[in-house]
Amino acid sequence: MGPTRTIDRSTYARAVLGHDDSALTANLADAGLQRAAAREWTGPGGARLVAVAGLWDDGSPAVALNGEAAESDVPGPDATPWTPSDFGGSRGARSPRARALSVVVGKASLLVRAEGPVTDAMVIRTMDLMQQAAAAEDR
Repeated sequence: MGPTRTIDRSTYARAVLGHDDSALTANLADAGLQRAAAREWTGPGGARLVAVAGLWDDGSPAVALNGEAAESDVPGPDATPWTPSDFGGSRGARSPRARALSVVVGKASLLVRAEGPVTDAMVIRTMDLMQQAAAAEDR
């Protein structure tokens, strides 16, 4: 398990997408990203899970930006939209090789992306824990 790392506007795209994206980075200032952090886990067989939490001036832009990021995190013809029943209003995608899920709680954005042998249940559990923490902090 990797340490929690602070990310800023210049490194946010890499955290949520796994690579730099100049268009996303350019939109972050206008979108009101205040601060963010990420944590990464790796496991056997190429399993990788990245959790990113951000605090915004208003959560509305995060719904669109992180939703689009979650959908682009799972490319390919076998990718399908994914909205687990536990997280109505979430945006995500999944394929046999990857999963990504985005949820916004008030001013907090939460994104989990996973690659390799990571199950839906693992992504949902990670998101559940993040959502509980965000709901308490957003009061």
